Amino acid sequence: MMPLTIVIFADDSYSYRLLRHMLQTIDPSFEVVGLLSSVEEGRAFFSYHQDIDLIIADIKLRDGLVFDALSYAPDDIPVIFITAHEEYAFQAFEYNSLCYLLKPVKEHQLAMAIRKSMRLREPLHEHAFELGNPSSAESHSFWVRTATGAKRIPSSMVYYVSSENKTTYLHLMDGSSYPLDKTLEEVVSELNSETFMRVNRKYILPRNQIKGFDSLPNGRIRLLLYGDDFPDIIVSRTQRKDVCKWLRRN
Repeated sequence: MMPLTIVIFADDSYSYRLLRHMLQTIDPSFEVVGLLSSVEEGRAFFSYHQDIDLIIADIKLRDGLVFDALSYAPDDIPVIFITAHEEYAFQAFEYNSLCYLLKPVKEHQLAMAIRKSMRLREPLHEHAFELGNPSSAESHSFWVRTATGAKRIPSSMVYYVSSENKTTYLHLMDGSSYPLDKTLEEVVSELNSETFMRVNRKYILPRNQIKGFDSLPNGRIRLLLYGDDFPDIIVSRTQRKDVCKWLRRN
């Protein structure tokens, strides 16, 4: 199979890890860009990411049905539904779906579904660079060390970047993290300033992962990220104006 960028909708981390393992077994070149567990996370994700090749989705999310999130996705992205709920099959086929798989799904079923769905995307892959697709040519990536070699991480997978004990860490949306041989200054200089900002001495954030902020004493704010497990990110009074201006950009 050709390399694909895949996003997964699931309401629990166990289902996500199981699917990610299956995908890596089917083809190690697949790039899984993260877990989306709610309609709101899906809305935020597709507000900034339009270059996904495939969506794999459960039906029921933490705050509603996945169909509400898919209404924000580009119309040409194939969707594979994997669910325990038979009753939504008819509705699923209104969302560019060729496959509706019932749990538990076996690896060979998933592989066949991916091959079937990718027939919709083959012309895009064959001509992406020929047509000058900016998302293919300009997307930034990080190379990180792994136990067996190295791995490429697209910037679309980044949850946040931090500096801890004089080491820079890349934190991803799937909960994993990797050390980088770069300072925060070097990292932010490589990233698109419309999408990423160094909000204080310790953190670089992608704008699409910020869901809001809390006001604190002395003019400071605490930034809130999507998800349940994020650090305490405080912006000083002197930086607040610049950060808020960046967040409000169209």
